[in-house]
Amino acid sequence: MKRYSNIHRKQLFHWIGHHIDYPTDGAQQIELDDAARKKYLDALKGAIRNGLWVKKPRDPDRLGNKATPKHFEVSRPITCFTEWPVGESLPHTTRYGRLGLGFPRRFVFERGGHPLIYVRGILSGDQYTRNLLTLKEFLSDDRLVGIFGEEKINDHQRRLDYITHFAKWSRIPPIPGSKAKARVVGYFEARRRREKSAMSKDEVEEINFERSYGQRQELLEEREWRVVYHSTFGRHFKKSIHGPNSPEYYMPFAVGEDLFTVVLPDNKTVNMAMNDSFFIRKFYPGDSPHVTVLSLDDIGTY
Repeated sequence: MKRYSNIHRKQLFHWIGHHIDYPTDGAQQIELDDAARKKYLDALKGAIRNGLWVKKPRDPDRLGNKATPKHFEVSRPITCFTEWPVGESLPHTTRYGRLGLGFPRRFVFERGGHPLIYVRGILSGDQYTRNLLTLKEFLSDDRLVGIFGEEKINDHQRRLDYITHFAKWSRIPPIPGSKAKARVVGYFEARRRREKSAMSKDEVEEINFERSYGQRQELLEEREWRVVYHSTFGRHFKKSIHGPNSPEYYMPFAVGEDLFTVVLPDNKTVNMAMNDSFFIRKFYPGDSPHVTVLSLDDIGTY
């Protein structure tokens, strides 16, 4: 029996296509047609030519339970990956898009990336978040400027801000200003008691042996890794020409050496790609590893 499970060889996937599937805010996911398939292939060509988008989120996450200044905000350019096995990823493509690009962990580590730390929020007793916010409050104390100087304090504030970009809610946070109680566990426990009161003695006896796993952690299931732009890794990034639909940076990659796998929306999209000389030349070169091309139609069949 092998001592290790070769987990370091498993790929991380970057998913693209939300803007194709949901062309307008609030719209339902579109049905795939040839026009949408072409948009997906154009997006894939753009990624191969320029690299992955590294950009500030349109709707930035906030870490913490209170308004400014007692929260952190994802304000730096980032790009994200997930550890979902391809065979389990189908439901999640509705959130991020139906084009998956698979990379080795090495690719992410070399660019300063890490897996995220998932937190619950200070109202749930999360000491990780609470301590980060305490450090933020400490570094905001004007008295420190007189001791260490403004430049030094600003530098430490930037360093702390960078660290917080690798933390994320484990589940979708409550809407700010809502009247939802922090102790939602109490609600579920009360419901459980009501249900038990309507059960027979045998049913109650059986449910007493059921394990409780707590609330659903929607975001934790993604097992996200994240690359946050930092000048230390500048050689891995390419500055983009700013436009209305451009990221702050691109993160180029070598096809076959960095990009191991491509997952396309359906079998017809695969067929269209295999009839395009650009993809044939890129995916099956004579002097480097080829790219594995899959379809979401293949998911669950092997």
